[in-house]
Amino acid sequence: MCKVFILDARHLSDLESKDGGFHICPENHPRDAFVRQRRTSLLTGVWCGKVFDETNPAKIRKEFTSFVPRKMSLQHYQSLIALAIDNDSCKIAQQNNRRLYRVDDTDNSFVIECYFQEEGTRIRSAIPVFHYEVYNGTDTSFTVRYSYKHSLEEGNPVFLYNFEVVYSQLFELLQTYQDPLPYEMDDKIIVDIGKLYNSNPKYGRCPIEQGILVEIPKKSL
Repeated sequence: MCKVFILDARHLSDLESKDGGFHICPENHPRDAFVRQRRTSLLTGVWCGKVFDETNPAKIRKEFTSFVPRKMSLQHYQSLIALAIDNDSCKIAQQNNRRLYRVDDTDNSFVIECYFQEEGTRIRSAIPVFHYEVYNGTDTSFTVRYSYKHSLEEGNPVFLYNFEVVYSQLFELLQTYQDPLPYEMDDKIIVDIGKLYNSNPKYGRCPIEQGILVEIPKKSL
């Protein structure tokens, strides 16, 4: 088991003074009722939303954050992260102080993005990725299936949606995209669909602002 990586548990469990963090929100969390525009991946259970202030319902504390599956505890999440970091086969990508890992669990398997500090011996944050897709060179599109619930207030229904990403459109938008890609390595790039589509809404906006990542081999570009 990896011994050198230390998680900032408070950062994961709640908002910090600079409105950062907050990636674990089970049903009994005091901020649960203040997370709105809740979208949940039907594939992984990772979900996301907009966090409002508990004393002022009109004030937004955090525009977007993603959460681990609802039934996953902090302790279990920490153990999954430690296992992933200690297993080279779980590492997907690395750029500067950021690394992507795949975490495997009995009920949920998903990708996380870890931010490191102190020369790689401390994890500053571990963010669950809403959806991770790998382009195989032949598929024409992929679909993100998710549920939407505006809030936990009584009477708010749950809706099911499909968001299709067409690769030909993705490649076209990449030609005009000016911002740095989340990851660019010798053999592949990783694109955030939310940022890509919303920077040029020619094909519509992405309903998930961040965290739909697509891995593309450079030989396919």
